[in-house]
Amino acid sequence: AAAAEATERLQLEAQAQAFGEAVSDLDGKRAEIQDNESRLEKRIREEALPSVLLRKTLCAERSELLLEIGAVEARLSELRTLEARCANEIGVADAAVDGVRGKYASKARRIEAKREALASSDAACARDRAALLAKEGDLALLLVANGVEAERQAEW
Repeated sequence: AAAAEATERLQLEAQAQAFGEAVSDLDGKRAEIQDNESRLEKRIREEALPSVLLRKTLCAERSELLLEIGAVEARLSELRTLEARCANEIGVADAAVDGVRGKYASKARRIEAKREALASSDAACARDRAALLAKEGDLALLLVANGVEAERQAEW
């Protein structure tokens, strides 16, 4: 029984020693993995640094652009409001002009009728003047012919 107990004790000590070595190996591997992980993270930070800096710069620029876009959109809204007000005022002015034209429409029609009558009178006057000129021409020819006839008779 003592021999069995000693054997069992030796086996337990061997197992404990093997377990201790396994734990030590695991600790060594953990340290190696942690070291590799630290070096990898450092390498990633170093290689990614230009991109990280570029990203920060671009994010800041984007924020500024978004602020500018907001300001431009606000100004556009103001301009649209002003344009709508102007369009409304143009409509009011057009209505006022139409009102004034309506107020004087009958007078404008009478003036236009007088203008047409005057144009008709001018045309009649021009025709009468042309006829008078033609008669004056005929009379001048008759006078010349009479003058020639009178000379001929005087010569007789």
